[in-house]
Amino acid sequence: MAIALTNNLSDYAVGACVFMFGWAAAFAYLFAIIADVDADSKHIALSAPAVGVGSMIGPGMAGFLLSEGSTAPLQIMCVGTVAASVAPACLSRKKQRLELSPAVRPTALLPVPPIYSLVFNFI
Repeated sequence: MAIALTNNLSDYAVGACVFMFGWAAAFAYLFAIIADVDADSKHIALSAPAVGVGSMIGPGMAGFLLSEGSTAPLQIMCVGTVAASVAPACLSRKKQRLELSPAVRPTALLPVPPIYSLVFNFI
């Protein structure tokens, strides 16, 4: 959101390039994890269209929320969507911990990138 609020074109261009590089790196990691876990390849096949739908709907919603002149509704939407996407992952990890025997537990859990480990440590 800081990229959108800048008044300098060069700052915007650099920020947009760094942002898109981060998305590319995150997608590669995300698709690799989904492919490792998905036995029938149904979820990996649906992940690319889900990203496309989100890329179509998200900017429209953000523009609508920014049309009021305040960034507060957009920030609330960002926090809500992050919470809505992290909650099922946290619940599935807790369920997975309960179902697995102690001998299988370390190898059966998905690897979690360091930035997300902060979220999972508090839950």
